[in-house]
Amino acid sequence: MPTLPRKLSREEILRRLWNEVKRGRAIIISSAGDGFFAKLMDAAGIDIIGVYNSGYGRHLG
Repeated sequence: MPTLPRKLSREEILRRLWNEVKRGRAIIISSAGDGFFAKLMDAAGIDIIGVYNSGYGRHLG
């Protein structure tokens, strides 16, 4: 499983997103309930990943 990349600055994030827009590509946004799925989404190339904490409760049943 790949590790998450280093923390990016706001400027770097915006630069990367604008490069995608300039190339005519869609910006893909998704959300994950935990770090496991966030890592999978990162490996799949999702542009923006929102992680929320309700996934913890789901793991507890």
